[in-house]
Amino acid sequence: MKNPPDSKPQNHIIVMKKFLKITGITLAILLVLLITLPIVFKGKIVEQVKKAINENVNAEVDFGAFRLSFLRSFPDLTFRLNDLRVVGVDHFKGDTLASVKSTFITVDIMSLFGSDGYEIKSIRVDNPRVLLKVLEDGRVNWNIMIETETEDKPEEPVDDFDFNLALKRLTINNGLMVYDDRDLEFYLRMENMDLSLRGDFTASTTTLQIRNTTVEKLFARFEGMPLLHGVFAELDADIDADLDEFAFVFRDNNLRLNDLPVVFDGSFAWPAEDMILDFTFSSPHSEFRSFLSLVPAVYAKDFEGLTTSGRMAFSGHVKGIYNEESIPGFGINLEVENGMFQYPDLPAAITDVFIN
Repeated sequence: MKNPPDSKPQNHIIVMKKFLKITGITLAILLVLLITLPIVFKGKIVEQVKKAINENVNAEVDFGAFRLSFLRSFPDLTFRLNDLRVVGVDHFKGDTLASVKSTFITVDIMSLFGSDGYEIKSIRVDNPRVLLKVLEDGRVNWNIMIETETEDKPEEPVDDFDFNLALKRLTINNGLMVYDDRDLEFYLRMENMDLSLRGDFTASTTTLQIRNTTVEKLFARFEGMPLLHGVFAELDADIDADLDEFAFVFRDNNLRLNDLPVVFDGSFAWPAEDMILDFTFSSPHSEFRSFLSLVPAVYAKDFEGLTTSGRMAFSGHVKGIYNEESIPGFGINLEVENGMFQYPDLPAAITDVFIN
């Protein structure tokens, strides 16, 4: 009599079917939870956020849709806030301090259940519009935090809780920033700004990396005199930061203004009331063409066809203390020797250009 066929292969198939069935059910349940949990807790979170804002700012704050998602950056949690607006009151009534189309904040989900603070891994800001304004009397529109009166009474012990900004990346897309200082008569405007910043803000000291950061149009004006007008700017920089002392050392920095490359080194510190600056900068190229690219009338669509010659030297420094009573000393050296330029459609050239 023949032995019955081996049943092991058939057992393997049954086990595999059960495994696949259980796995499928588990994944389905997990998917449902990932989709429904943000909806379940959404109302409570929005309520708490609005309450905290209304109790702590002296401004009109509003925002649109607020969403949570486990799927966007699984296994982390992503918060999305749309159509944020901060509008001034009192002396800045009607001025929009900030508006942001969309903000994405990615949080380490495990930090929500611990006692060491929330860890924010990345922040992405799309289409921000920021207006920083200083009036003639020195009042600023970003001072919107409500000052609370403190009473002389014993402090109740509270549990220590650190807010850890473990920020690995900050991204700004298509930003617009305006700094309008009526007190110093200084105006700065940056249009279509893209920024990418990497670093670890949980450490006392860290290296901040700025990459692929551009401003399509840069405007600067001081006491009515235009310094830059519609200039394209690009920056790559490494910054050694001491976050405890709020001190920064800039190294390996490359800035390009239109066709003019600039390298700079230095430091910035803000230990108390005084800002301490110490910077030097220069252009590694010695071509008159690079200087001409900053002149708005010259930097047109036919700039590439412009014929130029001549030597240029460019350098400068900013050093000193900035506070209510003083500003840093500064100097700019620009020398052009035997410069010449000619438009392609014009028969004559402009020659013998000397600047000191």
